[in-house]
Amino acid sequence: MSFWRLRQAVDALGMRYDFYLKTAFDKCVKVIANGRPLPPRPAQLKKEELLIEVFHEWESYCEASLQIAKSPYFTATLFHNSPMQVDYEDFIVKQVRMRQVQHYALGTCIYRYDALRIEKALESFDISIINQAIKSSI
Repeated sequence: MSFWRLRQAVDALGMRYDFYLKTAFDKCVKVIANGRPLPPRPAQLKKEELLIEVFHEWESYCEASLQIAKSPYFTATLFHNSPMQVDYEDFIVKQVRMRQVQHYALGTCIYRYDALRIEKALESFDISIINQAIKSSI
């Protein structure tokens, strides 16, 4: 089992690598007799049960906080309709829809992080939510 295949599995689930590795390590590390941690082998990190368990934690984590890409490639300013950018926008819309107060999350994504184009917001949300997002961001 290589780390490359592990990365592919994590990519398929749409998780950040750092989140997956930290959570998986926390679940797999064993403390041996002298109190030193024994980290898991790479093959242990790709077990189906572990992937599912960490994915459920990822979903809970996404419900609690917005996941915004750090790369400028994914900003609305640099949007040029690449498949990765379109997928990212869909991911942002999905995150905003999970929020109880959608207009705050929408305003944050559009105005604070430049993570969503207004055109995508207009096609994805009711105009009243967009108006509230604009008012709350001013």
